[in-house]
Amino acid sequence: MTATIELPTCADCHRVHWPAMTHCPHCLGGDVRIEPHSATGTVLATTELHHTLDAAFRGRLPWAVALVRLDSGVSVLVDKVGPAHARESRIDVQGVDHRPGRSAAATDR
Repeated sequence: MTATIELPTCADCHRVHWPAMTHCPHCLGGDVRIEPHSATGTVLATTELHHTLDAAFRGRLPWAVALVRLDSGVSVLVDKVGPAHARESRIDVQGVDHRPGRSAAATDR
């Protein structure tokens, strides 16, 4: 079974967008629905953060993150990545936060 993830999808133009917004950034349609899409994507870039000015993130350091292009065409910032997640590797993403202004997701493999 293919892993799925729920992403904002415009009911007017049927395009997926990320991060979540109240209106479609492609056609400005206001009928945006959360629909299932493939959670599989390709790692575009990775980095490891070693410093933060925010005390809330100090416990996560070093913090490995990656930019992943999902098969639906949108890119998401992913945390909890490991050394096995090299550039151009394929991974499944989970845990998207749909609140407007949020853009983080997570992977566990």
